[in-house]
Amino acid sequence: VLAVVFVLCEARTTALYEKICSKVIEFVPNLLVNIKFIMTDYEHAAMSAMEKYFPNATIHGCWFHLNQ
Repeated sequence: VLAVVFVLCEARTTALYEKICSKVIEFVPNLLVNIKFIMTDYEHAAMSAMEKYFPNATIHGCWFHLNQ
């Protein structure tokens, strides 16, 4: 299964990313148990929020953003 969430944001705060994670969990509650891997850019606020809301997932930054 491949699940994709793409969100355009004007702000890059941890609080905003936490709200996004919370809303995703609200729509897909089983995600907390089933998610294994998250790929994101290297935005610190996003990674912090995802670590908090998805503690069982492995979080990686993407190759494209690493090489920019």
